Amino acid sequence: MLQNEFEERTKLSVTAEEYVKIDALYMACGDIDKNEFCEKYMTFEGRLDLMHMIERELNHKHQMYHRLKEEMAEAVEEEELHKMEMADFLLAEAAFHMSGCQTAKRLREKAVDIVGEATVVRMKLEHGYDLFQEDKEYIKRNLR
Repeated sequence: MLQNEFEERTKLSVTAEEYVKIDALYMACGDIDKNEFCEKYMTFEGRLDLMHMIERELNHKHQMYHRLKEEMAEAVEEEELHKMEMADFLLAEAAFHMSGCQTAKRLREKAVDIVGEATVVRMKLEHGYDLFQEDKEYIKRNLR
């Protein structure tokens, strides 16, 4: 709503500074009709109603925020699980090839790209896969 619309509906004359605050109040009320807002703005009880509308809107947005936050956390967790499964698959495939062959090295590199070298080395140790020279060098670098 524009300042002149507010002034026409309420028959009030407000400064630009005052209208900025009125507009913020109007926007915070959510989906309210301009006429209804102006009517409520004119009385004390109406302004209390507007405050309750803002409170409900704030609570609704707070709930939406927490729901979206939980959904994002679940999506991130699911993505991490998929990454681990993909890396596990790549390392299992690499284990079937000779440790020095290019295919095995490319599979290991792809797993490192997905989950990181520390996780790859840890997974290889947990599964009992042969360690490549790169794995041994990583362990030596990180034992210091």
